[in-house]
Amino acid sequence: MHREEAERAANKAIEAMEMWLQNAGLSLAPQKTEAVLVSSCKVLEAATIRGKAAATIRGLARILLNSRGPKQNRRRFLVSVASAQILYAAPIWAEAMNTPSYRRGTVSDGAILVIAGMVPLKERARELKELKETRASNEGAGGTPNTAAREDAKERSLTAWQDCWDASTKGRWTHTLIPNLRRWVLRSHGQVVFYLTQVLSGHGCFGPYLKRFGHAEDDW
Repeated sequence: MHREEAERAANKAIEAMEMWLQNAGLSLAPQKTEAVLVSSCKVLEAATIRGKAAATIRGLARILLNSRGPKQNRRRFLVSVASAQILYAAPIWAEAMNTPSYRRGTVSDGAILVIAGMVPLKERARELKELKETRASNEGAGGTPNTAAREDAKERSLTAWQDCWDASTKGRWTHTLIPNLRRWVLRSHGQVVFYLTQVLSGHGCFGPYLKRFGHAEDDW
């Protein structure tokens, strides 16, 4: 099935579900609904299916300007809204993130997540799944993971992220500048701005980068 056919079929299924809910006296809240297309195809394509996370990300892209607007701590808070929507019901599908064909990323994704100090969704999903299992095992004590369990889960996420960052062949310039994720993410000072991001990523208005894409004749 081609991408366009998959989009039409998925959206048609959503419309059928909405109609069934209406006939049953129920309603579907689009702003609280996310449709996820899971494919086993080796060739990955982007499919546009109605979902609140995509709408949130588009809205944030319009207000989070490159060189103006909120500072990093506020940007991270705003982006956490979309992350929470994407991670809805994560304990159910977290295991699927271990399948490479279900994950996509560009050359810069790993480096950008590091620069932004945002734990990858794969680790966040695993963390939520682990906490859900802890909650289930603690049902006799109220069913809520304690602070120690939450901290342990976060520590394992950082450790797994560090291992992946060290083993990656991408973003090596950023790795040279930020080799220790724990120290970078947990720092209590410093804001990352647009131009600093260019320096840390190596992607920006620099001679070697511009020359690489034919926008400059020399490295200086």
